[in-house]
Amino acid sequence: MDRPNIVLVGMMGSGKSSLGKILAERLHWRFIDTDDEIERSAGRSIHEIFSEDGEPAFRHLEADVIARVSKLKNVIIATGGGAVLDPRNVSTLRHNGRVFYLSASPEKLVARLMRNPEEVAKRPLLQGEDPEGRLREILVAREGHYRSAAHTIVTEDSVGAKARRVLSEFSQPKQSRHPAEPRPRPVV
Repeated sequence: MDRPNIVLVGMMGSGKSSLGKILAERLHWRFIDTDDEIERSAGRSIHEIFSEDGEPAFRHLEADVIARVSKLKNVIIATGGGAVLDPRNVSTLRHNGRVFYLSASPEKLVARLMRNPEEVAKRPLLQGEDPEGRLREILVAREGHYRSAAHTIVTEDSVGAKARRVLSEFSQPKQSRHPAEPRPRPVV
């Protein structure tokens, strides 16, 4: 029987890429960042896609990439922060994957992102006068989507502790969760 892929969802700055690389190394699997795949496919940066074509065009490219990479086996997939806004993406990711939501407080996300102004500059949704306020707004709007997409919620922790928890949870049988069932349990 095939093992499901590991899918990491969460806000920008939640550590999806850092954790994904560690998990891929430990499992000897391939790591795929959907934002990197979108840029490769489009031949342009995400910032350019947003500014030239708009967010709907970006979300269309994102859905195509998610559909393609979700068919692969033995991969760790780190999604863009907004991927869970499209129910089709969530269905696709959950079909062949175990979805882990990397939850972090707005304060933690802001601290991580603000350490690197170049990183903030690359994030189209954080452009403007108040990137911290915008980040908080985005998190509030997306929190429910992340939680409902996830099989498991991973709360703030060091990247090493997150990796151990994800690997521990991943070794357990996949639980199917339906709307009438309880919410996923946090992993601390």
